[in-house]
Amino acid sequence: MRFFTEHFFSEEQKSELLGDKYAQAQRAAMQTEQEGWYRTLEIAQTKERLQRLQDEFDRGAKLVELAVLPLILTITLACGLVSSFLMDGSI
Repeated sequence: MRFFTEHFFSEEQKSELLGDKYAQAQRAAMQTEQEGWYRTLEIAQTKERLQRLQDEFDRGAKLVELAVLPLILTITLACGLVSSFLMDGSI
């Protein structure tokens, strides 16, 4: 029934038949549509902000990897050399 009333009556006829209720329903529909757009925009902004934060974290993690890996290799090599000297009895 709603299909027929929405598609076969003009806006003026709908206003005449339903009076104030039609205007209220139209405002409610517009408000609901605007709220949907605002939510969509808010979600998009949140996703963009989270992606930016993730990118910053990834860059920081990459810098830490570049700094820590050589340090770990240096410490491992130094421990290996010291233990080698200890086993040989040179020290």
